Amino acid sequence: RRVHGSPVENPYFREKNITHISCGYQHVILRSEKQKRVYAFGDNEYGQLGLNNFDSHNCPQEIEYLRGFNIASLTTGRGHNILLTKTSGIFVWGLNNQGQLGIGDTTTRPHPTRLVSLEALGLRVSSAGYASSFVWTGHELEFPENTYEPPKTGALIPMNANRNLDSPE
Repeated sequence: RRVHGSPVENPYFREKNITHISCGYQHVILRSEKQKRVYAFGDNEYGQLGLNNFDSHNCPQEIEYLRGFNIASLTTGRGHNILLTKTSGIFVWGLNNQGQLGIGDTTTRPHPTRLVSLEALGLRVSSAGYASSFVWTGHELEFPENTYEPPKTGALIPMNANRNLDSPE
C-alpha cells in the first residue's frame, strides 16, 4: 500500500543517469553527466525550459542545444538558469526582466545564450535567485576604487544589468 505523498521512483530518470537536479520556482533542470545531456520540465512562461518556445511540459524534454557539453555547474533562479561548462563556457536563458541573465538588456531568452564576454574570467560557480544572478571567478580581478574588493582566491560578480555591489563596511 502506498501512502499519500510518499516518493515514487520514476524509471525515466534512472534510464537517463541523472547526476544533478536544480529547481526553479515552477521548473526543473536535470543533467546527465554520463550522457552529456540536459533536460527540463515544468512551467515555461518565460522560456526557462530552454526549448526555444514558451510551451510548458510535464515530462522532461532534452535541451538539444546543450548536448555534448561537459557541465561544471547548473543553477536555476525563479524563471532563469545559468549553466557553466568545465571549459569556462557560460550559458543563460529564461526570464530577464531585471537583467538577471547578464546580457546587458532585459529581453527574455527562451533558448540558451552563450556569454562569451565572461568566459575569459575562469568562472567556477554560479548562483541564481528570484531576479538576480552571481558568478564566482577562479582568479583575482581588479575593481575600480569604492567598489567590492575581491578576495585573493577569486571574485564575486553580479550579472544583473545596472547593479553593483556596495563596498563592504
